[in-house]
Amino acid sequence: MLVEQFWEARPAKRLPRDRVIVEGGFVKYVLWHSAIAVWNRLSNTLTISDCGWRTQLTMGRLNGIISRLDYRISSHRRKWIISKGGEEYVWAGTHVIYLDSGEIHPAQPRRLRPDISKKLARYYAALRESVEKRMIKMRALDGDVFAFYDGYGRKRKTLIIKIPREGPCEYRAWLTWLHVPTIYSCIADPARLFTALKKNGLQEVKEPDEVMEIIRDMQFTERNVPDKVLSALALAKILS
Repeated sequence: MLVEQFWEARPAKRLPRDRVIVEGGFVKYVLWHSAIAVWNRLSNTLTISDCGWRTQLTMGRLNGIISRLDYRISSHRRKWIISKGGEEYVWAGTHVIYLDSGEIHPAQPRRLRPDISKKLARYYAALRESVEKRMIKMRALDGDVFAFYDGYGRKRKTLIIKIPREGPCEYRAWLTWLHVPTIYSCIADPARLFTALKKNGLQEVKEPDEVMEIIRDMQFTERNVPDKVLSALALAKILS
């Protein structure tokens, strides 16, 4: 980068991408063929722009220039943010920073939706737990659904056990193969699980001993299996 040369208003170039051009009272930082930063020394303002190229390269060059002004550009969910201290603003594509006061324009505050943020936090917590345990627990209208999946391959052997709230011994279990993204998407929307089952085909597993054998074959131990599942299988075996 040519940050020092830019702030010292010294023409420079680092081929093939970076150039500092001085034209009268204007100092330009040119990345490829786009002036991403223009320092107007007459009005003492700095205009920064992504010039339509919101890439890591552009962000890195801009951050190098504005870091001495205590500004920083970052990306959150593919959207750029420009911040200073604890203040965060929506990236507008082009901003003017007034060097005397440090103010920026436009300065639209970034607004967070606490309800969405909390839901995302819960989703990612559930996803992390699922990856660690290779098991997802979901709530259905009439009971609980447990999905156990194998640890290898893009398409994984998956055992689905549905335990009704009333009469847990009347569980139902199915064996199928599901892609990993499909399994993880069920955390946010359990209804997708049964849609995926219809598409992929499934084999019903009726005997509790057979269900436990499949669970063991998938490298689970009784200690890793929820008590609700173990109790339903044990009760069904006693009553059979």
